[in-house]
Amino acid sequence: MERPIGYVRQSFFYGRHFLNDADLNAQALSWVTHKANRRIHRTTGEAPDTRFLRGELATLQPLARTAYRGVVAVQEPACATTPAPLPQVEHRPLSVYGRLAGGYR
Repeated sequence: MERPIGYVRQSFFYGRHFLNDADLNAQALSWVTHKANRRIHRTTGEAPDTRFLRGELATLQPLARTAYRGVVAVQEPACATTPAPLPQVEHRPLSVYGRLAGGYR
């Protein structure tokens, strides 16, 4: 789907009222189950739930039993009471950015 946010906004949110988060979630689940996943998609020519069950469900793998380790090692601060140093940001006059962008000199 190329425009999922616009589709959900126009087809679900507009014109609805919600009492609270639980009501929003209940209405959204009902809408997805009974309308959004059953409509015939213009591009594929089939309903999303049918396409998922036919072709995509079999390719899903179970979740890992243990959490993945990060690739980047995280360094703990030397002391818990000492905050980590903030990154240094270089400040330049706006004219420098203008020259870099090929604008005024």
